[in-house]
Amino acid sequence: DGQFSSIDAYWHYRHANEILDHGYPGTALKEVDGKMVEWDYMHDAPEGERVWKEFLPYFMAYSYQFPGQFLVPDLLAWARYIPVIFGVLAVLMMFLLVKELFWETAGLAAAFMYSLSQQFVVRSVAGFTDTDSLIAFFILLSFFLLIRHGTGNHFHMP
Repeated sequence: DGQFSSIDAYWHYRHANEILDHGYPGTALKEVDGKMVEWDYMHDAPEGERVWKEFLPYFMAYSYQFPGQFLVPDLLAWARYIPVIFGVLAVLMMFLLVKELFWETAGLAAAFMYSLSQQFVVRSVAGFTDTDSLIAFFILLSFFLLIRHGTGNHFHMP
């Protein structure tokens, strides 16, 4: 039905739509302290507020251009699937992390339990387009890369 399950999702979707429309998040460019910055007159109206660069709207916009536009009819539909995509990637990273630390069976069990945890399920369903599933993925990826790099010959703990 094209609806989101949180107000933040509309925020990220709006900024992604602006990035696709005119190349930056926000409604205008404004000079602040002699420097042109992205400005959003819809935030704290009527004066507006500076828009800070965030990963999610840019990822949403650019990933919609390819492959998103070939899979779904519009950016709104694509935005609904972003938490699912990162949720699946987070479960994969949980498997790889625990497999690296212990063994494959432990990795499968950890990924299974993680994928069924209530807090994870709520934040990785279609329509909950916020940064939660991205954060879970990048934290697990960071730990995996740290552990993986630490087990090689390149990194030695004192």
